[in-house]
Amino acid sequence: MLVWQNVFEGGVLIGTEDLVAATVAALLVLALALFFQKTPTGRALRAVADDHQAAQSIGIPLNRIWVIVWSVAGMVALVAGMVWGAKLGVQFSLAQVALKALPVVILGGLTSVPGRSSAG
Repeated sequence: MLVWQNVFEGGVLIGTEDLVAATVAALLVLALALFFQKTPTGRALRAVADDHQAAQSIGIPLNRIWVIVWSVAGMVALVAGMVWGAKLGVQFSLAQVALKALPVVILGGLTSVPGRSSAG
C-alpha cells in the first residue's frame, strides 16, 4: 500500500525537506526585514548602503558596519548551505554553483548592498 503523505491535492509532490527549507527561508527573510527596519543598526546599514559619505558624516562608523555586513552575509550563507546540504547532500559539485555565482557577485559589487556600483 502506498503512503501519500507527501502529495497534496492536484498531485504536487512536496517533501518534508522542502517544507522545512521554505519555513527556514521565510523566517530568515522576516528576521532580516525586521532587523533592517526596526533596529538602529539596521537603519545604519541601510544608510551606509545608500550613501557612504553621508552616513559617515552623521557619525556612523563604517568599519563597524562592514564587520556587521559581512557577518550577516556569512550567517545567511551558512543557513543557505545548511538547507541546501540537508536537501541535496554535500558534494564536490557545489563548487560549480559557487563558481557560477562569483561573477554575479563581482558584477553586482562586493560592497554594494542594493547591487549598484559606487561609481555612479
